[in-house]
This record gives sequence, C-alpha cells and structure tokens, in this order.
Amino acid sequence: MGARLLDISHGGLAIEAPIPLAPESNLRLRLVVGGVKTELETRVAGCCRRTSNRSRPWGVGVEFTEVPNETRQRLTKILKPQTLRPRKRRPRPA
Repeated sequence: MGARLLDISHGGLAIEAPIPLAPESNLRLRLVVGGVKTELETRVAGCCRRTSNRSRPWGVGVEFTEVPNETRQRLTKILKPQTLRPRKRRPRPA
C-alpha cells in the first residue's frame, strides 16, 4: 500500500496512507521490528483526511490485536522510556 510510519507504541501505531482505511477493519501489517520482519494482526482505530500530504492524505490510527511475545520484547527494547530531565524555569521579569 505504501504507507509511512508516523509513530509507534506498545499498543499500536499511526501511519500516513494513500487510501482511506475503514475504522474497525482488520489489517495485517508487515513491519521490521528490531531488525526482524514481523507480521502483526491489527485493527483500524480511526482514519481521517489530512491536508498536509498529497501523496498520503489519510492519517490512520492502528491498534495491535495480536503481538507475538518475541515481537513485544523487541518493541519494549526499542521503545524503552527516555529519561526526561525537568525543564529549567526561566526567571519571571519583575
């Protein structure tokens, strides 16, 4: 289909797609996770038209429905939480 990955988490992903996908439809996706090609069963959570990209005008939210344990472990390793540092506050003008 030629979709482009925008974001990924443990529960699903967001893509830009060239065609609309029906919400609640089942979809088998092929991803490379941690260097390993993986097929995942998913469900389309939502789809909306975007104006910013003409070649892939549809924003699609996809929920993972079946994730093999090995794939989940690779996702966890890739998506391990980043350590966030508190932002320094700027002094307020007097």
